[in-house]
Formats: sequence, structure tokens, C-alpha cells
Amino acid sequence: MATVLSNYGAPTINDIAARRVLSNTLLENVFQGTIEKDGEGITQRFSADVSGAQIRIVHVKPITQNARELGASINGGNFPTGVQEGATDSLGVDVITVLDDPIDLANVNRDMIPVDLAGQYMKTYSDLVNVNLNAMTIAGKYFATFSTAATGGEVNVTTYAGGTADLKASVYAANSLLDEGAINMGVSMFPQDDRCFVMQSVYRPVLINNGVLIVGGANYAYDIIEKGTISAGAAPRKREDGYVGTIDSVPCHIVTPYVLQVAANFLGIQLNDVKHVIGYVSSGFANVRAIAAPRDMKVIDSPQGQGTRFQPLTRMGFKVLDGYEKGNSFIVDSTFSNVYTGLNTLFSLGGISIFKYRGAGSRVKIAATAASSAATKVTITSALASKIAIVAVASTTTINSVTDFLAAYTAAGATAKAADAVSGTEKTLAGATAGMVAYGLAMAADGTCVLCHVTVAS
Repeated sequence: MATVLSNYGAPTINDIAARRVLSNTLLENVFQGTIEKDGEGITQRFSADVSGAQIRIVHVKPITQNARELGASINGGNFPTGVQEGATDSLGVDVITVLDDPIDLANVNRDMIPVDLAGQYMKTYSDLVNVNLNAMTIAGKYFATFSTAATGGEVNVTTYAGGTADLKASVYAANSLLDEGAINMGVSMFPQDDRCFVMQSVYRPVLINNGVLIVGGANYAYDIIEKGTISAGAAPRKREDGYVGTIDSVPCHIVTPYVLQVAANFLGIQLNDVKHVIGYVSSGFANVRAIAAPRDMKVIDSPQGQGTRFQPLTRMGFKVLDGYEKGNSFIVDSTFSNVYTGLNTLFSLGGISIFKYRGAGSRVKIAATAASSAATKVTITSALASKIAIVAVASTTTINSVTDFLAAYTAAGATAKAADAVSGTEKTLAGATAGMVAYGLAMAADGTCVLCHVTVAS
């Protein structure tokens, strides 16, 4: 009867079988679609228990014994005065970033589910999981590096000059910084075999044209051009995990603007802020990621009416180990600036404690609008803003990121800017003359930033 009443020609299964089939489909797609995998840029652990808020990961600490001299007056006996013990850090990685919105399939008989349609829905969901896993990892590494830099800590950052400069040389430099280890943590060199190079997809042709092709012969070049990789003999997996070849013995994976947009949402800044980062080389020794997903997916009747509701639940977490921030080596463009340093200075925050990365669904939904009633008069309205700044620039200047705003604010004259604007209250800027464009930067209490602009009236 179910087959007769069904309006789908695809094979069907009941909801009990669907639980296991769909869970297996999800897990398979997740492990195929992540850019950085266990032992390649991260250390990853998986759990089928979604009830806990943490997944424990054991991290072996280096032994830091000092060499001694036999016969010396200090510790020179036949037996040493100290004893070294193998030590570990038992780390709790919070898996509190959650994707758990229910998925409804309408117009499906109550006890039978078309396999093909359900599979497509689950493929879409697993794509969402992959995007968020990749974005969370990128955001976590970005935040760890540049928040550490903003507080005076040591980090690894290489600047690529752009233009005809050799991007390959910047990749070599970034990778070599991992060879210097983290002295304060007793790491002489980060492992070579767990590294991963993640790069914006737009820089793949730059890397090929301004570096890779010039080092090989004709056959080498033909193979690269034919396959679109960065190394001869490599088989690209762009759709699966972004792999496009190997450089300096490190696998290279490209990341798309969509993933970077989600990473920017995690950070509470703009896509173009994140795009100032060309890529990074990472060691799995310094980064841990945890995923929890059930072995069986809950399937119920849809409360909305005739149909079936899937109730997926995936929990995830990422952490750069404290003190191991130098295990991520970033490559930035020539116009990059640290937004955390800039915002701290702009708004006199006295520190960067308000900033962190979290899923966009849990960030303040801040919005802002700009208006101008006359020359020198600008009003920024943002009900959820805790801080508002304004800068007036020439109409030929475009600001589309926090980075751009901070640079323009620094360059502007004192009468063309203000960092103490109040939402809905008109601000007078003597330097904001008719025809200029006034940009507003509104920041919420959790550090989420948005931009708005208006042409200054006459």
C-alpha cells in the first residue's frame, strides 16, 4: 500500500532503517569533505556520544631535561639528581558548536522514505557540516594567531608582496618557520609529516604562474597545466577536500570564498578581512579538533503535517593548544593589518577580551544604517552597537572591510572622524564635506562588526 500511495518512483525504506543509513551517509561525507584531517594540519578525535560537552584528547608533552656533565660539582654524580617523567596534557575540547536544526520532508508516506530524496537531503546537511568544520578550523587558527599577536605574543606571519613576487618563496618561508618550533614549549621543530598548507583558491594560479612552473622542464609544466595542480603527478581533489598538489613536502588544499565567508561569520568580521590572509601552513601537533555525531539519526513524523522529520545532531569543537600558536604559520598580503589591535586602539578597549570566535547563530545580529541631513552631519543608527566610529573619505575611496575602515580612520584628518558616536544621534564632523562618503563601523558587545555608509549631503 505504501508503494501505491507514494508519489515517488524511487526505492523506499522505513524510518527505522533510515536512521542508520542516513547516519552512515553523513559520517562518510563528513570525513571525505573536510580540508584538514587527522594527522594533516590538525589532530582530530571523533565520538558517537553527543551527550557530553567535551571530548578528551591526550597530548604528549616534550621532555625538557638539561644535559649534565659527569664529575662536575653540580649534578655530576653517577646518577642524576633529577628524574624525568613522561607527561601529557589531557585536554578537554569543547564540542559546543552545534548543527541541529530539524529537516522536514513533506509529502512522504508516514512509514516509507524515498532513499534517493533522503540521501540528497542528507548530502546537503553533510555539506553544511563540512563547511562549518572547515570554517571553524580556519577561524580558530586566525583568532589564535592574531589575538596572540595583539597581546604581544610571538606568532609566525609572512607577508607576500603581491604583483610578480614569487608566492612559492613565501610558502617556503612560512613552512620553514614551523621548523623553528616553539622554544618556550620545548618544541625544537614541529613535525614535518603532519603539516598542511591551506590557501585561498584564487591564489592557486598565482602560485603556479609566479613560482611553480619556472622550476621544472616542459614535461613537468605540461602535467601541471593539464591537471591544474601545483605539483607534477598530483591528482587533484578540489571538490572533495581541495587538494591540488604538494609543495615543499606539504600537501596543499584550496579553500573557497564561501567557506571563508562562514569563517568570517565565526569571527564577527567581514569576508574581505579574512581575505587578507592568503593561507597558512599548520602542524597537527598544535591544533586539535573534536566531532561528535550519533551512530543513529532520530527520525519522527513531522509536527507540521504529512511528512517525515530528520533530527540530525552534530557537535564540534576546535582549539589551538595554549603556547603552541607558532604551530600555525600564516601568509598575509601587503595590506593586511591586525583587526584586534586596530579595534582595541580605535575604541580604547583596554584589551581584547571581548573578542572570540563562535558560530554565527550565537553572535549578536547587529545591523547599522547611515544618514546625512546636511554637510558635516552624519547619523549612524545601530540599536545593538556598543561602540560606533565614523570616518569621512573621498567618494573615490571604497571601504568594504574592518581592515579598510581602520586604515582610512588612521589616515583621515582629526575633523573627519570620530570614535564616540552614539546610535541615532547626529554627529558633526567639520571635515565631512558635501559629496564625501561617511562610513560607520558599529561593534556589538561580543565584538561583532558591521559597516554602513552614506554620501554626505550638501
